[in-house]
Amino acid sequence: MSRYIQGEHKDQVSLLPMTLNEMIAEDHPVRVIDAFVDTLDMQRLGFRYGVTKEVGRKPFDPRHLLKLFLYGYLNGIRTTRKLEREAHRNIEVMLLLDQLKPDDRTISNFRQHNPEALKNIFKEFSLLCNELGLYGKQIIAVDGSKFRASNSRQKSFTKRKVQKMLKHYEDSASKYLALLEAGDKELIRYLKAKKHGLSCFLNEIFNFNIKNKLIFEF
Repeated sequence: MSRYIQGEHKDQVSLLPMTLNEMIAEDHPVRVIDAFVDTLDMQRLGFRYGVTKEVGRKPFDPRHLLKLFLYGYLNGIRTTRKLEREAHRNIEVMLLLDQLKPDDRTISNFRQHNPEALKNIFKEFSLLCNELGLYGKQIIAVDGSKFRASNSRQKSFTKRKVQKMLKHYEDSASKYLALLEAGDKELIRYLKAKKHGLSCFLNEIFNFNIKNKLIFEF
């Protein structure tokens, strides 16, 4: 008999079901995203649907979508299709979205409608992470570059250092949004090519059936 640590069987019923809140540690960095966004005035910051209308189809709360983008920004998730996938399988994202599952079109539209607001929030949140010393002692930007976070021994910054930091975060935010836009365009090209390829494939089947007299006239 193999002597390995055994996990629970896939069909094992838990007598103490856990909520998402219980499954994620109270000091997990994802909770900073959650708390940060919940304090924002989405209307004042210029996000579309910051205020909803009394009639018509209900939109997604922009807070949920912003939390998704912040998570993607800090974890280097570069396409809306991948962000959509995380909402289905990642319990950290499920916690942020209250288990909502926006599709990639909804996610992409949110990016297209709120580019400046998103860029500003990415920058502000990066500054917050720097101040709190989250994600170790450095924040890793989307392009792989690293910027050292503050520590308890040095909370003061020179004007030059602050300007450099702000420029870094602005560039990082712009680069991330550009990567998302490029990913969306690439996905559209792929889907169009796939649709065209399927059409050609069906025509070949039809011609094959005619050639081999597999299509009957009624």
